[in-house]
Amino acid sequence: KQKLEAYVLQRGKDRFGKKLEIYDLLNGNLHADHVTPVSKGGETSLANLEITTSEYNLKKGATIAEPHFPHQQKLLDTITGVPYNKNS
Repeated sequence: KQKLEAYVLQRGKDRFGKKLEIYDLLNGNLHADHVTPVSKGGETSLANLEITTSEYNLKKGATIAEPHFPHQQKLLDTITGVPYNKNS
């Protein structure tokens, strides 16, 4: 369920603007990546998930990605109490 919700929030695109096909999501060919890996304190929550290609997810590994989508940035705002600014 969270994978589909994340897909919809991302408007069917990855962080690079590439179209992700719904049938790839439903067939398990796309990954639900933790933006902040569980091993580094990240939660398995919608705000910490991002639908990616398997290639990107495996390349990223256990590194922390910058928030990219609005649903991820809202989580940071809530946690820190400060609006997220990528340039600060």
